[in-house]
Amino acid sequence: MKFIDKDLKAVQEARVLMEEAAEAKKTLALFEQKKLDRIAACMMDALELKLEQLTEEAVRETGYGDAKDQLLQAKLLIKKMRKTLEPMKCVGVLSTDEAQGVLEIGVPMGVIAAAAPAVSPVAAVLSAAVCAVKSGNAIVFAPHPRAVKTTVRTVHILEEAALEAGLVRGALSCSETAAKEGAIELLSHPETNLILNMGERPLLEACSRTGCPVLYGGIAPGPVFIEKTADISRAAACITDSRGFNCGTGAGSEQYVVADRQIAAQVKEELIRHGAYFMTETEQKQLTAFLGLEKGTGLPDKEFIGKTAAWLAQKAGFAVPEHTKVLVSEQSYITDFNPYAKGLLCPVLAFYIEEDWIHACEKC
Repeated sequence: MKFIDKDLKAVQEARVLMEEAAEAKKTLALFEQKKLDRIAACMMDALELKLEQLTEEAVRETGYGDAKDQLLQAKLLIKKMRKTLEPMKCVGVLSTDEAQGVLEIGVPMGVIAAAAPAVSPVAAVLSAAVCAVKSGNAIVFAPHPRAVKTTVRTVHILEEAALEAGLVRGALSCSETAAKEGAIELLSHPETNLILNMGERPLLEACSRTGCPVLYGGIAPGPVFIEKTADISRAAACITDSRGFNCGTGAGSEQYVVADRQIAAQVKEELIRHGAYFMTETEQKQLTAFLGLEKGTGLPDKEFIGKTAAWLAQKAGFAVPEHTKVLVSEQSYITDFNPYAKGLLCPVLAFYIEEDWIHACEKC
């Protein structure tokens, strides 16, 4: 029986795929926008038929998020991409300004090395692949070890549809072996012209050493302020729906809420009515300990990412109503050491009353 080193296999796969992509980009650079548009449209059509199966597979494989939410996310993504990308021109003559003597021409970057995430891998791969092809670029994916099957299958479906529509072979591919060494080889390969890091923080250092331009999309915890004239019920519904969507894995969803003191009590009532659960001080300590946030890093163990509020509470040792969408920690003020104000990929919110927060900051 022969044993193959997984790391070496991943490195070799990355080299082969990048070399094939480098050859493919030469032909791809000659494609007109109409042809690229047709290929991109066929890719979306093909994947749309498989979305339900793929999103269910993603949740089973990764243990992150909710299949129904990921399905909705992917459907909305395709709908939005069709609307916004169809009229967009990326290659060739984009615009002319005869008065200024300016001619704007779109030129592909070349080969994109993409590090795919474990969180919502279907939507991530879909958007990256379609945008790459639309703009005349070749793209090679390095799958996350936790989402290998889903990522590879998603890329294969897109690739098959693209090839049938006229895409050159090698312009869209994915390594079938997931290992950090393989991903780094992909990112640092001499043929890489652009790096797309879709939220993989451990690869940032390797990305920075390559000298290539890097697009990085990580966790971006968002604050939201509810002013006294706001539609409180609507605001509360939007916040709980957003933070609870896909079990809190939305990178741009709200992480903490600041409410005007005059309406703070009403805001709390509406948040509770729309599925928020305000934890007691004891429950907060239990959850903080369970997530491993005592040091205030704001980075819980990966096994706790993308789980429901009820699951988190139960594991931490307390019970919440079944309909609970988010767990809320009421805080006096924001600091860099407060774990609830960090980018947590789980349905947890921090809540502040405006005047308390301002006075506390003034004292500091």
